[in-house]
Amino acid sequence: MAWQIQKELQKKYSLSDLPDLNELVSMVNECKEPRVKALFSILYLTGCRISEILAKKGTDFQGDFQGLTPKQVAFDYIEGKEVVYIRTPNRKNKNRTSKRQPIPLIKEKELYKFVYDYIKGKEPTRPIFDFGIRRARQLLLKHFKFNPHFIRHIRLSHLVIHYDFNEQALVRFAGWSDGRPSKHYIEMNDKVVFRAFFK
Repeated sequence: MAWQIQKELQKKYSLSDLPDLNELVSMVNECKEPRVKALFSILYLTGCRISEILAKKGTDFQGDFQGLTPKQVAFDYIEGKEVVYIRTPNRKNKNRTSKRQPIPLIKEKELYKFVYDYIKGKEPTRPIFDFGIRRARQLLLKHFKFNPHFIRHIRLSHLVIHYDFNEQALVRFAGWSDGRPSKHYIEMNDKVVFRAFFK
C-alpha cells in the first residue's frame, strides 16, 4: 500500500513539479495541527525514513528506540553559521547505525520553527510524538496528501537540484551504504541542466 502511494505520487509530480521550499513552508503553515507540522518538517529537514523518527507502536522491533526526543535536537555553529543537529538512527547501513544531520538555519529556519515551537518545553528524554508509524502515515496523507517516503524523495531531490549535493554528500545525508541509490537523483539533476538550455 505504501509503495503504491509512493509510485502514484512520483508519477503525479515530475521533477519540475515538486514543491520548492517556500511552497512547503506555505503548505505546513496551512496545517492546523502543530504535531503534524513538526513531523512533516522533521521528515523533510532530516530526509529520514519514518522508522528513524518514530517507533512502531506495540512492538519492540527497533530495540530500545522509542522515537526521536528533544534531547536529540541540538543547536550549534559551523564556520560561524547557525545549525541544528538532529541525531537519528540509520536503518539501512550496518556500518553507520546513526546519523547526525546538520541543518543550516540561515536557509531553512522557517521550517525548523515549526519543530522548535512544538518541542519547546517538552521533556528532553521523552519521545516528541505520542503516536506510531501507522498513525503518522494517516496524518500526513490527510493533511498533505504525501506519504513519509515521498517527503524524503522531495528532500533528496532538493539537495541535488537546489544545493548542488554531489554523490558523496548525498550518500552521507541519506544514510545509504553505497552510492547506487544516489544515481537516480544525480541523473535527474542532469535532466534539469539539459532542459535549462531550452527555456
